[in-house]
Amino acid sequence: MNERTSPTDPGTQSSMKPSMGSSAAVGNVATKEGLVEGSGDSPVRRFVAPPPGVGSRIRRRFAGENWRATGVNILITIPLALLVWFWAYNELIEPSTLLDRPVELRVTGEGQFAKLTPGEPTSLRFDVRGPKASIDRLRDRIAKNVAGPVYLSLPADLPPGTQRVPVLELLGGANLFADLRLSVQGVTPSTLNIEVDQIVERDVRVEAPIGLTGFKSVVPSVANVRVRGPRGQVDRIERAVMQLDGRPELDRVGSTEPIELQAVSLMPTGEPDAVWVENTIPRVKLEPTDTTELRYVIPSVVVYGSMPGSFLEERSTRVIITPPTLANVEVTGPATVIAQIRDGTLEPFPEADLRLTREDIETMSSGTRTVRLLLPPGVSLVGPQPTVRFEIAPATSVTPLDIVP
Repeated sequence: MNERTSPTDPGTQSSMKPSMGSSAAVGNVATKEGLVEGSGDSPVRRFVAPPPGVGSRIRRRFAGENWRATGVNILITIPLALLVWFWAYNELIEPSTLLDRPVELRVTGEGQFAKLTPGEPTSLRFDVRGPKASIDRLRDRIAKNVAGPVYLSLPADLPPGTQRVPVLELLGGANLFADLRLSVQGVTPSTLNIEVDQIVERDVRVEAPIGLTGFKSVVPSVANVRVRGPRGQVDRIERAVMQLDGRPELDRVGSTEPIELQAVSLMPTGEPDAVWVENTIPRVKLEPTDTTELRYVIPSVVVYGSMPGSFLEERSTRVIITPPTLANVEVTGPATVIAQIRDGTLEPFPEADLRLTREDIETMSSGTRTVRLLLPPGVSLVGPQPTVRFEIAPATSVTPLDIVP
């Protein structure tokens, strides 16, 4: 039986060396079973382990000191990768991004006023560039409606009148984009027309509203109030009107006692959009007029037909009302209101309403119907409600609904 020897045995190695005079060649032959040493009738087989596989390398890699070194590398690499990603997210510049934002004018001069001229856009498109994180934060603010407008700071030396100003030059250092480290590359439109004026003050008189009836005097606690605003608007204001609508104290029908209102608000005439006025006056005293009831015969009251709104666009019918006006309508009411009816100065003037129904229109009906008198408060009709005759007929014109008196 052949003896297996170790390749590290010096004696064995020397005994295995072939002599120069041997008739056969001696060598080593690799086989699947190992390494065959020598040749001839008595080869010596020696087992050689195959190269280590992946699993063996991993086990050796994470054994002992190697495992600790690898863990330290991982603990350093992961935070470093996160820091690199965070830096890239916050610092890498995004390509141009288009954002639509409203703009507001900000004056810097003392006593200066400015507004966009009518027809100018109040929202502009900005081409911005900057870190992706900043753009994402701005978009989030816009989505939550907390971003606010873009302010355009006007130079203090702008002269009064209409001016055309460049938008980019008015952005200034502190604005919505600069606060987020975003730069504005362009804006559409690039210029805007604005109106510049000077703020002035002056006194205007306080007056009762036109059409107030039932009082012989209305006396405010102050005769004049100060208004402040752009010169062009303040110069057009003639008076400050007391706002008395909706005051329950004025509903005392028939009372002859004086009425005193507290904290009455004011509105400048012309409804200017940029004029400041003292919000209220302390008191207003109203003296009712004589509430003696009078009768009066109105010579003529016009009759109007009213119908469902859905039929106003139809072009196939018309309404014929007979008579078109009511003659000699007798009413009674306060002497002051009756006097206005007699003089024709009451607004709105009394009228009669003929109410039509959907069925009237659909069936092209006709007949006699009572009308309703529309009279001012405190005035009533003497006698029964008047009646008129009506007829729904085919339209003869291009009007949506032809009411023929």
